[in-house]
Amino acid sequence: MSGDVEVDARLSAGQPHADQKDLAARLLELEPRYTCKKRLAVILNGAAARRRIEALAAGAEASAGLWASSPLGRPTLRSLWQEATEVTEALLQLERAELREACHRWAGGGRAAEYVADLFTGPDGALTLGDQEAAFFAERSACVAQPTSARIQSLAQQTPAFVAALAGEVALFRRALHELRATARAPLEMRTYGWGEISRTVGLKRRGPRLVEALEPAPVVYKRLAPFPSWEAAEIYARTYREYNRRLREEVGIAVPDFDCKLIRDRRGRPVALPMQARLDPGSIGKDLLLKRDAEQGRILFRMVLEEYRKLARYNRARASEDFQIGLDGQIPNWAVRDYRGEDVPLRGDEGLIFVDTNTPMMRTRGEECLPMSFYLQALPSLLRPLARPMAKGVLNRYFSLRTILLDFLANTSIHGRPELVELFLPDGNAFLAEGLIEPTPRPITPADVDRYIKDDIATWRLTRSLRKVEEMLQGQRGPIATARAIHRIYTQPIF
Repeated sequence: MSGDVEVDARLSAGQPHADQKDLAARLLELEPRYTCKKRLAVILNGAAARRRIEALAAGAEASAGLWASSPLGRPTLRSLWQEATEVTEALLQLERAELREACHRWAGGGRAAEYVADLFTGPDGALTLGDQEAAFFAERSACVAQPTSARIQSLAQQTPAFVAALAGEVALFRRALHELRATARAPLEMRTYGWGEISRTVGLKRRGPRLVEALEPAPVVYKRLAPFPSWEAAEIYARTYREYNRRLREEVGIAVPDFDCKLIRDRRGRPVALPMQARLDPGSIGKDLLLKRDAEQGRILFRMVLEEYRKLARYNRARASEDFQIGLDGQIPNWAVRDYRGEDVPLRGDEGLIFVDTNTPMMRTRGEECLPMSFYLQALPSLLRPLARPMAKGVLNRYFSLRTILLDFLANTSIHGRPELVELFLPDGNAFLAEGLIEPTPRPITPADVDRYIKDDIATWRLTRSLRKVEEMLQGQRGPIATARAIHRIYTQPIF
């Protein structure tokens, strides 16, 4: 279950400059607030409202009573006028030159970009109409403070032009954002970023350099699982996936990325689950940090992982009376630094970690798995499944035994290219096992234990991959010679 949880560095492509993201965020924050301006325009355009305003504009009936009953001075509309005023002020705080330049960058240049920029900043654009609105809002505020007949008449005479500007500016602003989204949106394509035992990790990536991340939904990665036998089974998985993430975050105290699960049907109509996670900074992934940093930084990272193991040990100990357990696949690619501050900033040890391998829910009640055993066997070729079913319980036990979780972490540290760190990590790891959080206290881990675990892990990995190639040959996906070559590569080339 190691490869499927990595967030590939390629997913970070296309991020805009920080000031562009800030500007885009301000635009998006304004968008839902425009509802108040639309409501105000509708009210002022009503037949009864127009009659009262026309009477005020004539001057003959510019009395305090008529002013208070009109939409210009009605007390019940005070909050709506205030909100519309604030939205206009926020709009005019946008720098025209900055916004125009950003539109060209976001929309990729050319005539389309110029059109979008004009919608915002042109002579008849949203900001120009916003200036007219601001002047009217200022006049109205003065009139509210001191509603003389002359001021009321003047304000009422300006109202038709204000209503036209208001309605036009609302439409222009929304049109500009719509066009900006359309022109900034390059075609989507699905990329596979890693293969795991049970799933593969995919992402939706834009072709071309015009992506404006701040104007798109939060970037996510998807885990593509094997099809389920029924829609009901897929729904059970989705509920269990969400419950596992929720418990880790809220009960165990282990942070996880924002998550959800989408159910779809593939081309053959089979139910497929797509667990979703918020995309993390690729530089924050534990494996990359372990490969790029010195031994002392690696030891700090390892101690941070041990702290997460402590949370799990305390939780499972507290729930022992209920006969409920949570497990996890705690090797190094499955962790990311939460408060990551860049590759040039040393780890302090208090940044916290995020656990990212949550697509395989590990929960047991009274010793029974939370999902049918067939789900956990999806990682195996179908040729192996009948033989593996009796052994599957023992395999799953490794994710509920903190000694084995730690042993797996140390083995994968070596497999992923830092074997010299294993002996450095062992004293801290064995001290953790001896703390008394686990009953009975596990025996210490030795370098020989790690070596033996690595050999067994590699042998199992090569066997399952080879049988999968044989299965693909039997399904007609490749011929015998190509299969033999693929199996030869599996046994002769490094696995990572």
